[in-house]
Amino acid sequence: MKLTDLKSPYRELAEMRREQKPFEEMERNFLETNYLYLAFVYDYTKEGYNFWDDVDSGKRPPIPQSLLDELSEWQKKEPKKEPDYELTALIESPDHRLFTAAVAAMQGILISDVFHVSKIENIAKVSVEQAQALLTELNKVK
Repeated sequence: MKLTDLKSPYRELAEMRREQKPFEEMERNFLETNYLYLAFVYDYTKEGYNFWDDVDSGKRPPIPQSLLDELSEWQKKEPKKEPDYELTALIESPDHRLFTAAVAAMQGILISDVFHVSKIENIAKVSVEQAQALLTELNKVK
């Protein structure tokens, strides 16, 4: 079953568990399919394997009140604000230093042994952040 096909509150609970501990080894497959079993490791959750296996099979096992309370607190928290990036500014930069640094940062992310970016489309944004940090350090040396 797809995570997006789950009924409330199972969908929100699954989204919370995914945010807390995504199944990093299967991230690309999850992004392509949205299958619940690829979203996170069932065994690593408070609900456990059997609970999520039942949900994945279309069942609606009871959710303890303590987990509903946890979910309610999670829903109240401030959503992560995505910084505004003007990626075209990288190319339009007169000296192209930010662009060059972003490319280097992106290469570092792509070849790293541990891939911790939650979504593939965020690679460019993470690269820009790292490039800006690199430029900040470069400017200190001047």
